[in-house]
Amino acid sequence: MTQGNESAIVRHRSSLTPINDFIRSGGVHLSRVRGIDRTGGGDAYGKILEIVNQFGTQGGKIVCDAGTYKISSNLTIPANVSFEVVKGGQLSIDSGVTVTFNGNFIAEPRMQCFSGSGTVVFGVGITTEGYAEWWGAVADADVDAPADLGTDSGAAINAAMLACFEAGIKLRLLAGTYRTSIPLVYTASGVVKRSMVIEGAGSSDEDASQIWNADSFAGILLKLDANGLKGDIVVEKVRIYGGKPTDKTVGSFDCDGLEIDESIERVLLKDLKIDKFGGRGLVIRDTFGFSIDTCQVRDNNQGVALITDGSSKGEGSILGGSYSTNEHYQFCIDNNNFTIHFHGGVKLFGIGDGVGNAQPGIVFMGEIRVRDRTNTGGGLTSLIDTGINFQTTGQVNLG
Repeated sequence: MTQGNESAIVRHRSSLTPINDFIRSGGVHLSRVRGIDRTGGGDAYGKILEIVNQFGTQGGKIVCDAGTYKISSNLTIPANVSFEVVKGGQLSIDSGVTVTFNGNFIAEPRMQCFSGSGTVVFGVGITTEGYAEWWGAVADADVDAPADLGTDSGAAINAAMLACFEAGIKLRLLAGTYRTSIPLVYTASGVVKRSMVIEGAGSSDEDASQIWNADSFAGILLKLDANGLKGDIVVEKVRIYGGKPTDKTVGSFDCDGLEIDESIERVLLKDLKIDKFGGRGLVIRDTFGFSIDTCQVRDNNQGVALITDGSSKGEGSILGGSYSTNEHYQFCIDNNNFTIHFHGGVKLFGIGDGVGNAQPGIVFMGEIRVRDRTNTGGGLTSLIDTGINFQTTGQVNLG
């Protein structure tokens, strides 16, 4: 804050009695504002708006500390005002109320910043990445102890996706297991579409970011719908479980793992593990192209399905990884205008059409290109494990 702006606030103290001598170089600390309610019972909206108005065109910084501050009316923090949440501070936003941050937003990853059922809107570029923990998510579920389901983080993750993806901000998941009792769904809206990026903490067991349908709900665990608007979809370093990972059987409920819908830009799925779903592990619907890089889609009743509108042309690439199924198909491509490329290191294996099912293990209606330079001349035998029922009505190119 500039010296001139600080003087202006002090000079008008008689008309702004709640704003006392709390002005410091670190910004305006809400806990030091005279008369502001810090319990979450009374409304803090008026006091915060008063501070914003006092900053005026010179701007400043607000520090949300030591209390819960209820916001009962729509509030916009302008681009020239930074907002920092520190330990013990939180905004409680009423239902139907929107708080918009157009200036820099600052908070530690594991800190809850927001509560209540209101909406948070981030301006473009106010932060490089966001965290579901800001809305109360905790990655504390224990997949090896079903009695300890941990925190239900579903609503928090949905709120985080909405705020981050509308502004093109990466959503970063921390190491640990997030339990959800509801589907995690984001559908793009508006005219301008920005990227949807979810990135986990790491690839090893020690630092993996996991999402677990511990409550056995049906439908889809995680769905990202671009709604036909421009913008990349990237999901990487995440493990998605429909059942307990250590169990040998899939969840008995009809739930798909990850679904990507209506993207006309890049879709990149990298270093994912999708496991133990009673439905399909991975569904890519109505997209123009995708890249699946070093993923494991294993032990789901149905494997990977590319479902298109039947007319759009596109291409998909599979680069490394392993794909299996307990039942039905492993890969099902239902569009004869689609070309799929298999590169080195990919392996399709499993039961295929076991359990007495008449469906083939692998179904392709489009063109297949096998480009496995690590096994020259192997063709489909280098790609598909022995004994899998394979069916294609399209061209097979082994070049």
